[in-house]
Amino acid sequence: VGEILDDPELLEFGRRRLQSVVAHVARHDGFTEYNSPPYTKVVIAECERTLQLVHDAQTRKAAESLRRSAWRIASESFHPPTQQWAGPHSRTSRERLRKSTTDFLSVRIGHAIKPHPAMIAGDEPRGYAVVDPLPCPTEFVEGFRSQGKIPSQIQRTFIRSRRVSHSIIGTTWFGPDSCLASVNRSSFWTQRKPLIGYWQTEHDPAVVFRVRFLHDGKDFASMGVRSSQQGPRVLSLVHSVTDRGDWHRTRDRPTNGRFPMRDLRIRCALSGIGASVVSLESGRFALSAGGQRIILHPLPSQFAEHAVRWQSGHDGKTVFVDGICYAGPLRTFDFNHPLAMRLAIGIELQKLTDAITGSSPVWENTDSHNLRARWKVNSKSTLAVEFAPQ
Repeated sequence: VGEILDDPELLEFGRRRLQSVVAHVARHDGFTEYNSPPYTKVVIAECERTLQLVHDAQTRKAAESLRRSAWRIASESFHPPTQQWAGPHSRTSRERLRKSTTDFLSVRIGHAIKPHPAMIAGDEPRGYAVVDPLPCPTEFVEGFRSQGKIPSQIQRTFIRSRRVSHSIIGTTWFGPDSCLASVNRSSFWTQRKPLIGYWQTEHDPAVVFRVRFLHDGKDFASMGVRSSQQGPRVLSLVHSVTDRGDWHRTRDRPTNGRFPMRDLRIRCALSGIGASVVSLESGRFALSAGGQRIILHPLPSQFAEHAVRWQSGHDGKTVFVDGICYAGPLRTFDFNHPLAMRLAIGIELQKLTDAITGSSPVWENTDSHNLRARWKVNSKSTLAVEFAPQ
């Protein structure tokens, strides 16, 4: 508008606004909606729109910088064997890539990304046809075509805090035909994917493993999770979160901070063709598909005065293991203060032929409000996670 109206004040305002975003991305090495497939796509499209419409040199430089940052994030997260965008995801409503997203990427990288069969129907493009697509920068194209050295792991600081312990750090492990990812601090808001993995099988291009927390069958935004990951193993600890909503983070927040509920549970689910679940000795479970499986190592857990009960189940092509915190008559729980709860689980992605890790995660203390868990996986690797209310 500043250019069209020849208004230098508007032009300078818009220029500075965009340059402030560039500075933010430089500080945090990414966007606040970190590693988010739909919103990274929005960044790319809006930068293309800016480069199509704006002539101001400084603004074009800023837009190109942001466009390259978005493509770098997409490229380093893409997992070619499954054709999926590896986690962790700050915000996305789907577990697999939409067809509109795979089409969007394919046009720009000059290489066809195949949508998962379950994602082909009912997904029309959302208005980006008016934007002239620009090719993905050359140095990022190869990340969509093939993997580098595998197995490999990347760790990214998505949001930097003055206190390092408060920074948001994601870990993504890539195997030959699988990937597993987690973030150190997050919540179970429905659009968050704080712990998610994919692998390819003979019958399914990408089965999905995901950890959720459900209140009366719906994703519950007032539960948080802390995770520590090394390779294909994650140790996660769940805790309550104050001043948050129910299904949404803010829109359905109760004024009194209390939630009536009949059912509250953590769910570790595997979705895809041929998924199965079995109980193992020592309280463990296996979620399997094709030649790989997730081994779950639940810790002895407590919610209020109830011991958490672990049980398996299935729903169509999805199998799951639930840690049931509460199931019974309608009861109100007060989330104005941290709940008295101890809930943690170890997660291990492996081939069916691999031996299950012999050790189990353990609690390091008995204080329900200052929680610490540890998992000595082997002589070289120990995972540790903790939560202490502020």
